[in-house]
Amino acid sequence: MKPVRGPLQHVRGLRARLAGMAAVIGQTRDGVQDVSAALAIQGAEIQRLSSLVDDLEAQMRDEQAYGAARDSLTQNMLRVVFAEERAMRERLWHERSDAEYEVAYVEPEPLVSVVIATYDNFGLMGERALPSILRQSYQNFEVVIVGDRAPPEAADTVARFNDDRLRYYNLNRRGPYPRDPTAFRNVAGTPAYNEGVHHARGRWIAPLGDDDAFRANHIEVLLELARRERLEAAYGKYLTHFRDGRPTELVGEFPPVQGFFGLQNLLYHAHLSFFELELGDEIFSLAGDWSFAERMLRCGVRFGMVDDIVTDYYPSWSWTPREVS
Repeated sequence: MKPVRGPLQHVRGLRARLAGMAAVIGQTRDGVQDVSAALAIQGAEIQRLSSLVDDLEAQMRDEQAYGAARDSLTQNMLRVVFAEERAMRERLWHERSDAEYEVAYVEPEPLVSVVIATYDNFGLMGERALPSILRQSYQNFEVVIVGDRAPPEAADTVARFNDDRLRYYNLNRRGPYPRDPTAFRNVAGTPAYNEGVHHARGRWIAPLGDDDAFRANHIEVLLELARRERLEAAYGKYLTHFRDGRPTELVGEFPPVQGFFGLQNLLYHAHLSFFELELGDEIFSLAGDWSFAERMLRCGVRFGMVDDIVTDYYPSWSWTPREVS
């Protein structure tokens, strides 16, 4: 028979249970405090590491900026060496001292050589480029067309005009050109254009793309400006026509600005023909026509601009996109 527990025993049992619970709570509180302290230590460590990461990122950004500035400086130095600026300036002064240099300004109607490099745009050359030259208001010109190892149709296109002022040559190979499409566009036609200038007999040179068109007064307006102001390079604005639905774009600023200049709106003194297009421009990711103008500007060539639209420009990448071949 179990003994009957009195109220005092119940109270004592309750106190013992409460004491046990208090001990557990105390242990839990101590554990929480320990965890809290550990978390605080870890938080401080995380904050320290985060600061180190921030410092490292800032250092890396500084190093990247320095590296970019160093690379840009190196590239600019290489461009100066590549362009042979000092030698080109000396050549420019030498040409200016030549007695024949002055003839371009005083001869009543100096011959103008239009130079076209072509490959497979013989259709547009026959429909657009050559007719725009033949209807010029200034008629004392010759047209030198050089095929970039063009197919026979290019020669046939020129021959159909039956005009002695048109002369055609064809290179026996293309390029060499880079495989990258953008790099290719920057230097496409370079050897053919240089060959054309070599064959030119005029006092002035007027480049034209084989799928672009001169306005009817292109030669007259630019020649008059160049001779009146004794410029060595005269250009006007050109209207860009896109095939992909974008509106036409009027381009032209003075002085020439990268991205807003094209050879097809330029006329320059034939004594400057030692300035050539360069295949090496693709190394510097430069468009050949801008590199050409920039090298002239850096050497002191006298530029001038008319506010008229002198050329209609149809960018090949918009109208006839194709892979390098």
